[in-house]
Amino acid sequence: MASPLPAKQAAWPLAFCFAIFLASMARRDRLPTDSFPPWDGAIVLAPGAVLFLHVDHPPSPTEGELRFQATRYRGAVLADAFHVEEQLLKLALADEFGTNDGGKAGPNYSDRESNWRRENSLRRKIERSKPIVRKRLPKTAADMLVNKLSAFGRLRNLFAHYPFWMVPVPDESASLTVSFRAYIADNNHVYTLDDDQAREWGELIQSVRVGVENLVRQLVGAPPLNPDGTPPAANHDRDAPD
Repeated sequence: MASPLPAKQAAWPLAFCFAIFLASMARRDRLPTDSFPPWDGAIVLAPGAVLFLHVDHPPSPTEGELRFQATRYRGAVLADAFHVEEQLLKLALADEFGTNDGGKAGPNYSDRESNWRRENSLRRKIERSKPIVRKRLPKTAADMLVNKLSAFGRLRNLFAHYPFWMVPVPDESASLTVSFRAYIADNNHVYTLDDDQAREWGELIQSVRVGVENLVRQLVGAPPLNPDGTPPAANHDRDAPD
């Protein structure tokens, strides 16, 4: 970590250099010359660039604020991914046993659930679910959900296995760093970590979660979720006197 800032302007050229494309697009193809940062949350400079910070003119967002935001994105994706993985497990069980009630399904249900829970591979869980989706849904709906499941798997692995980094945004005329941008990349793409990209990812996860959970509900005879993912309204009429 850098020492506290002095009262006057200080500059730190970083020892490691990466070629970073600073366009504001949310995603671009990863270039063969792109390197991964040396650690999660590193500040990365292009060759010859300098980081200028001044106590009287702090960047917005600051490095700490952007680090917190990026960590929050990672936590949100991984937490939502856990919920989707649970539904993928329930889907496979419901397809085989016709229920998610282990008491009704018999002794084999518990063994199957335990074995599948020991799996660490999200890819295997997704691949197991794809034939079920194609068997249980019309072709157009099945194709859409299968494609989204593949995209969801890539997104979850992006945040589970790859570091993010930050790039300073300079004001050359004032010789100041006025902001930071955050990025994350897998082997194929570089993504800008901002609210627009997070919103797109959130919509993908929401769509996958609702699609898979509604298929589970279809198999066990439960009413579907609402399109926004909220539970269906309780049917109070069935308890009303004749």
